[in-house]
Amino acid sequence: MIDPANTNRAVYADRGYPSAEWEAWLKANGYRNWIQGKGHRHKPLSEVQQGRNHLLGSLGIPLFVREEIVHLEKIQATRKVVAVAISVLLLGAATSVQADVFGSVVFTPDDEWRGSSRAREKPAVQTGVEYARDSGFYASVLGSSVKFKPDNNANSEFDVSLGWSSKLAQDRALDTYHARHQYSGAQGSPSWNEVNAMVTWRDCYWLSVERCTNAMASKATGIDTLVGMRHPVNDPWRIEGTLAHYFLDSAYADSYTHGSLSVVWKFQAPFEARLTLHGTDSAANRMFPGMAGSRVEFALQTAS
Repeated sequence: MIDPANTNRAVYADRGYPSAEWEAWLKANGYRNWIQGKGHRHKPLSEVQQGRNHLLGSLGIPLFVREEIVHLEKIQATRKVVAVAISVLLLGAATSVQADVFGSVVFTPDDEWRGSSRAREKPAVQTGVEYARDSGFYASVLGSSVKFKPDNNANSEFDVSLGWSSKLAQDRALDTYHARHQYSGAQGSPSWNEVNAMVTWRDCYWLSVERCTNAMASKATGIDTLVGMRHPVNDPWRIEGTLAHYFLDSAYADSYTHGSLSVVWKFQAPFEARLTLHGTDSAANRMFPGMAGSRVEFALQTAS
């Protein structure tokens, strides 16, 4: 229990404890919130927030503060007994773990996907929602308008993902997921599955490896590798870049490389404008004539 007689009104803890509920409780009881921030898949920590974490981590705060916070968690959990009981009746299980819900909307004049257009250079809209638990497990649904060349009558894509992400160390994180990509009304069998694993360092650099079935509607397996970076210039501006190689020899007897460089402006939270330059090698032009090559993409997006 926190000692009210303690003249130090600052409460320290690592990034495992931040939440809006704790922030409100500390403020209401006259304490200063010196708890390290925690990033999420779609809301990474800014450069300023990362600097604050490093500063708090260097102060050498004793670990007994964690025990005090855990004790307070038990007190607040008691207040949720009624809600937990209802969950038992409805779901057959009870939990007091918190969760977050994220939504996103993207509008772009041309939807570039892995170096080729999947909207035939026409406007496209994407919208999605993600449910993430504090334990690291998450589920997401994403819907996109599509128009392939040659036309296979597909006009929409729905992606359903189940995954898990967690910190491996102070600066490293792991994210793994399985996704199903379904095309409604399409001729043939273009729908496919993927399994992806990604390692992130300092929320700014990442490496991912993916295995997909029915790669590019070929009924063969494909392997993708990607490296990426995110560099905050200042609070509203950041630069992002990716370089990917798609091993499709078993599907198309060829492989190709795609790179992208983006400038992102968060002009009014949560709204962002993104300008991206895409480039592919000659192999992509051979495999997807009229759909690959160098392109400039502009998108308006929002996320919460």
